[in-house]
Order: sequence, then C-alpha cells, then structure tokens
Amino acid sequence: MGWFIASKLVIPILVGGVYSSFFNNLPKNFWGSFTTAGLLFVTVALAGFLSIAPLEDFKGEWPLVLRQRQDAYYRSSSYVLEKILQELPYGLMGALGFGIITYFVIGLKMTPYAFFFYVLSSFVVNMVSTAIAFGVASNIHIDFLPQAICTVWNTLNILVSGFFLPKCQIPKWWSWLYWISYQQWTWSALMLNQYGEQSGTEAAVADGQCEQSFDSGAKCSDGMGSLLNRLPMLFQSVGFNKGGNQCTAMNNFTLNMFNLGSGTHSNQWLCLLYAAASLPVFLVLFYIGVWRSTRNKA
Repeated sequence: MGWFIASKLVIPILVGGVYSSFFNNLPKNFWGSFTTAGLLFVTVALAGFLSIAPLEDFKGEWPLVLRQRQDAYYRSSSYVLEKILQELPYGLMGALGFGIITYFVIGLKMTPYAFFFYVLSSFVVNMVSTAIAFGVASNIHIDFLPQAICTVWNTLNILVSGFFLPKCQIPKWWSWLYWISYQQWTWSALMLNQYGEQSGTEAAVADGQCEQSFDSGAKCSDGMGSLLNRLPMLFQSVGFNKGGNQCTAMNNFTLNMFNLGSGTHSNQWLCLLYAAASLPVFLVLFYIGVWRSTRNKA
C-alpha cells in the first residue's frame, strides 16, 4: 500500500518539483514558447510511464482475486469498478499536486479557466493511462510482459503525438494511431489551452507587458533568438496570423507550427473528449481480462 501511494502521489509531486526547478519562469518569446510546448508534451508522456509502476501491486493481488472469483465473492464488473473508483482520488490528487507545483512556477497562462483545464487534462490522462495498464495486465500474466507492452504502447503514442513529428510527416501506416492516440489529443488540448483564446487571455498578454520577453537582454532573446522572435510578427504582417501584439502573434505562430488551432484541433474541450474516449475502451478490455482469466480458472 505504501508503494502504491508513493507511485500515485509522491512521485508526481517530486517530478513536478524537479520540472519547476528547470523550467521556472519561462519567457513568452520563441524559445520560451517552444520549451513550454515540450513541457506540456512531457506532462502527458509522464502519465503513461508512471502508470506502469503500480502494476507490481496489481500483480501481487492477482492470486487473491482468482481465489475470490472462484468462490463467487463478487463479479468481474464489481472488481473492475472497485479498482477504478480506488484510482479516482489518487489520480485527482496527483494531478492537482503536480499542477499546483508546476503551473505557477513555470508561468503558464494565468487565468482560472486555463489552470482548471490543465489540472483536468492531467487527471484525464492519468486515468486513461491507468486503465491501459490494467487492461494489459489483466489479459497477460507473464512476468515483465505487461510492463514491456505498456512501455511500447506509450512510446508509440509519443511518436505520433505531433510534437516530434508533425501530422504531415507521420507515415501513412501509422496515421491511424495518430487519430486514436489519447496522448496526442491530450497534448493538443493542453496546447490550445495555453496558446488559444478559448481559455481566456491573461493580463500580461492583453496589456502587452509580456513583450518584455522579446527585448534584447531578456532570457533567450539574444543571438538567433532575436531573429526568431521577429518571425511571428513577419507572418502576421503578410496575413498568416490574426492581428494583435507580439505576444498574441507568438501564440498563434506556436499553434500553427504544430498544425493546431483549426479543423479537428480547434476546440480544446473536443480534443480532451477524444482523449477521454479511450477510457471506456480500455475499461472494457480490463473487464474482459478479469472475466476471461477467472472464468478459465474456475
């Protein structure tokens, strides 16, 4: 139980503290925006890998589950429901702890709407990742194989997330995974939350105060950074981006750089909904694994 609580609460909070020590007070300029996109991506990918650790706890209780199911103590659906309900408070507290530590220290969009959506997205990706781990472990009972499969699956989701490879560069034979990847949809939702207008406009952007991040001498604004900081305004001047100050232009430029902000990737709530749609799929897989395994043992 102690290891379970540590993996669900302590580790996310510790990792959040480490992230904050590296990415504190990110600027709003080109390099700051690119780094923020990477941080949001790591936030999503982290949930997938952290869900693998509690599988040891799941494997430890599996023999007891088999015996109790043989004695008809409960149904397969009751066990699946109990496991998921058990995960809900830990998933929520882990997301909230990670969010509070990282959000304000890093300097993400300072609106209540954006903070709430950030925590909610972290919670959703935590729960989907947990359901995937349970779905795999309940169907495969060979030592280390569930962990290996979950690692491969998370890696594949990372590769098609749109951060390393834009959608147009993903090979056709992997394009199907792009559209069903919960990590891709969650990262897209977080990017729209940070750089889109749906979650509001923070005061520093509205009054232009954030333009200080683009001045010579500001963090990551000298050398090549000075040239890259001018690109969004250049694109805006020729009609590629909407009007606005330098900070607004950088936000629009960042979304366009990752092919976000239009079509199926224009609404952050829809993106999060598509990510959450994976949850019932893997819960059904979890149920099938429990039902099939215990039925065969009976």
